[in-house]
Amino acid sequence: MKKNLLCLLLSAALLLSLCPAAPAEEIVLVDPEETEAPSRPEISLSVGGVSLRWEAVEGAEGYELQRRSGEDNWTVLGTVTDCAYTDAAVRMGGQYAYRALAFLGGEWVPCCEEPAFVFNPFSDVSGEKTVEYVAWAFNEGVVRGMTETEFCPDAPCSRLQFVMMLWKMNGSPAVEGKCPFRDVSGRKSRQAVLWALREGIVNEAARFHPDGSITRVQIVMILWKLAGSPELEGACPFTDVAGSKTAKAVLWAWKNGITKGTGEARFSPDRPCTRVQLVVFLYKFYRLAGEARPLEIRVTYRGAERPTATDGDYTTTLGVSGGKSLRISADETICALYIVWEQNPLPWTLRSGGREERHGENGFLHELVRPENPGAELELQVAAGQSHQIADIYAFSAGTLPDWVQDWQLPWDEADLLIVPTHSDDEFIFMGGVIPAYVDRGLRVQVVYIVRHNDCRRHEQLDSLWEAGVTHLPVLGVCRDLYPKSLAEAMYLYDADALTGFLVEQLRRFRPKVVVGHAEDGDSGHPVHILGVLCLEDALALAATPGAYPASESRYGLYEVPKLYLHLYGPAEEMTVLDYETPLDSFGGRTAFEVACDAFAKCLTQHTKDYYRVFGADSPHDTHQWGLYRSLVGPDEAKDDLFEHIG
Repeated sequence: MKKNLLCLLLSAALLLSLCPAAPAEEIVLVDPEETEAPSRPEISLSVGGVSLRWEAVEGAEGYELQRRSGEDNWTVLGTVTDCAYTDAAVRMGGQYAYRALAFLGGEWVPCCEEPAFVFNPFSDVSGEKTVEYVAWAFNEGVVRGMTETEFCPDAPCSRLQFVMMLWKMNGSPAVEGKCPFRDVSGRKSRQAVLWALREGIVNEAARFHPDGSITRVQIVMILWKLAGSPELEGACPFTDVAGSKTAKAVLWAWKNGITKGTGEARFSPDRPCTRVQLVVFLYKFYRLAGEARPLEIRVTYRGAERPTATDGDYTTTLGVSGGKSLRISADETICALYIVWEQNPLPWTLRSGGREERHGENGFLHELVRPENPGAELELQVAAGQSHQIADIYAFSAGTLPDWVQDWQLPWDEADLLIVPTHSDDEFIFMGGVIPAYVDRGLRVQVVYIVRHNDCRRHEQLDSLWEAGVTHLPVLGVCRDLYPKSLAEAMYLYDADALTGFLVEQLRRFRPKVVVGHAEDGDSGHPVHILGVLCLEDALALAATPGAYPASESRYGLYEVPKLYLHLYGPAEEMTVLDYETPLDSFGGRTAFEVACDAFAKCLTQHTKDYYRVFGADSPHDTHQWGLYRSLVGPDEAKDDLFEHIG
């Protein structure tokens, strides 16, 4: 049981006509000396049963699955043509063995065998994934129940229990020496704690406190150290994680799929870890940690392969009609799918091994899916009456996904810094390294655009923001991407009151400590930039005005923004000058300016003119310089930080 895989249950009645069945006790077998020893199948467990998958035997016409319970004889379960089977007729606590035989050249050849394991040994463990995790740990000898039939999943995990599990996962190595802790008794316990001490998992002291609880963050920190303390680029997505090392460890765990947090952008680091939570951590650590590999996939729709779904080109798309299925297959297990939709999707269904998962509820344009039941063949289906366009599909094995794969979160509930560019690319051309500089500090950076793009620039928008460390979706504006030649024409084409109301709503919604906007001249004199700044200035006062735009007031309440900065606002000597030249830890040593340039490089459609670039200190549009338009916390003194005087 080395990988979490799921399987297909096929009709035995149909397949009996394809290859002859042989009675379990009368099977004619090939001489074992003429064949390789049977391998072990890959198994996943759930409340729905035991799912098995095995390697295909070249030339096999079909396979027969057999099961043995305890000391009973082998029983035929069914005959299949695929290398997969799900046994739903299992009971809690039952001990089972399985074997598969391939029908090859008129004879039955053993091709895989699972000697014995116990299905769901505990009466108080429920839920498909929980059953699988706990049964896996039990069958690997990692955990025992608190009684013969009870696991006590919600009981706090003790320090000794955690160390014992880690020790067993590593093969229960014998360690020479004397255990220095006076409060650890029992030979196995002393061996486990001494091993943990030698591995640097625990520190030497007079007492170990074996019954003490262990927190979620302590566990993640230990797993991170066991993995070699890898440092991944990006910012930690959880607002309640502090400290550089802690943030690196939790970021690593998040990117590996070891944790999703506890909801609402929180990790709950100091919460004691329960026994079942620890099993989940260990299961995912030992099965998912490592580098994910991109997989070659075949995308089939209406009976034909569709290469446009795998060509890496945003401009070529594949349409999927409602009620129709798109099949994604690979030669090995698909543990992650990265789907680039042409437009924001409606909810859709992923099928694998007879199970269904709902996705797309958040409408992510770039959507990362980690199937609950990974498999080598997945089926994507949209609801009847709907249709979707897919630009690209990527598939990966288990492990840490490449940095370019985007795992978007919903917009922040509240933000520290609100960036208000007009178009996608303005946040880098005219705002430089603001985003990466403050992402690196672990602040909640939220982007709100004036204009809503409906073309390839939406993909470039997400690619560039992700490159800059933004992990929470931007909010798209209410203005179409038009090209007025003057401010008067812009005010004719756009509803300034609607735009102001939109910005008032965003200020009230995100309650930012600092807001950043364009220069009053629109930076490049762009009429829509100018209109956006004028509306932002008005929104600043109206967000705190009772009765102004009552719908957003009713939903979010009033809010007064502490500080608003505009690009190049005011006298040069009064401007705040930001540092974009210091290497940033969360971006692998790149500077904020370098990250901004790399982010703008993703905006490929905007590279048609040499004028478009990230403006540095050598330009009249220098993006290092910001003027304080309004402050509720007094004037800046040091003038090197947008958050000066902000608590």
